[in-house]
Amino acid sequence: MIFHVFYTEDLPEFVIQDHQACCQKIGLEVKYHPAKPNKNFDVIYKSHGELINNLLENASENEVVCMLDIDCLPYSLDDLKQCYSWAKNNVSFIGNAQNISHTRLKNRIFAAASMLMIHKKAWLTLGKPDLSFSKDKSEDSLIDTAQQLSLNADDIGFSYRTLLPLGYDDRDRSWQLGTLCAYGRGTTYPGSWHFFRISDLKDGRSQIWDERVADILAGRQITPYYQSLNNSFEREKPLLKKISHKLKNLFK
Repeated sequence: MIFHVFYTEDLPEFVIQDHQACCQKIGLEVKYHPAKPNKNFDVIYKSHGELINNLLENASENEVVCMLDIDCLPYSLDDLKQCYSWAKNNVSFIGNAQNISHTRLKNRIFAAASMLMIHKKAWLTLGKPDLSFSKDKSEDSLIDTAQQLSLNADDIGFSYRTLLPLGYDDRDRSWQLGTLCAYGRGTTYPGSWHFFRISDLKDGRSQIWDERVADILAGRQITPYYQSLNNSFEREKPLLKKISHKLKNLFK
């Protein structure tokens, strides 16, 4: 099980160092693929998917290609091994659940590239889809990196798995995950924690990032600030508590 990580060379050195340290801490084998920066974001965006395409094209028949984002920190080798075994044994793919909340496909959950494992035969069965991002003239038609794999699978009823978020750390930067739950900056998935805002790290260190890196390196359990299944109702909890307290006082 070898993970491949794509990143651009203009990232602060601490991001790469922290990622490497977390991988080493849990015993994860990783190969990094640096790319030259480009002022045209679409060029970099497309390069990520092209890397996955090339890895799958050159993979052996029964190989499982594993991807991890540079801002997605692994924390459980056992969880990731279980995911790998599932993809291998079921000749399928598995990844972190994600959607694109501002597009017409906002309710289409897909296995995202942040943590993704793809069996070569599954990719072939699904027609060798191009896993680079694509869009027409409008952002509303955006297809994210690796999303086409899940879209093709959905179209023919091909079985795959997505890992739902366990919770997230930043309520102000959170989004609805289709009709299921919520996630946001600093999302904890089984086996990995995804910062989700790599551009923020270019401006300097983040307290949430530093906290989770420290948790992983210390071997502490990651406890998200907000549970995903509570959705937007997190905002209503203080109000409901106040109302409940007033009602109790009325009936004393």
